[in-house]
Amino acid sequence: MLKKIFIVVLIVCSSVTAFAEEPDHAIHEELRAVLTVMESAINSGDFDKMLPVLSEQIRATPINQEFLTSRAEVSAYFHKWF
Repeated sequence: MLKKIFIVVLIVCSSVTAFAEEPDHAIHEELRAVLTVMESAINSGDFDKMLPVLSEQIRATPINQEFLTSRAEVSAYFHKWF
């Protein structure tokens, strides 16, 4: 009996937390929008569409170990490899 009560309590507690809004919902939505822009730009081959969501001071190292330090370098990288 105690085991059944424990299981019911666990189910209720997990369902309550599932319905609670994530604490940084607005930030997460902004990040999801950035991901959508990036994915769309890459899939369409229009790599310049992703540039507005990149930082002007971007510092990135892609898989080939190049060091990208500007939006123009990111765009050139994608045009070169894709």
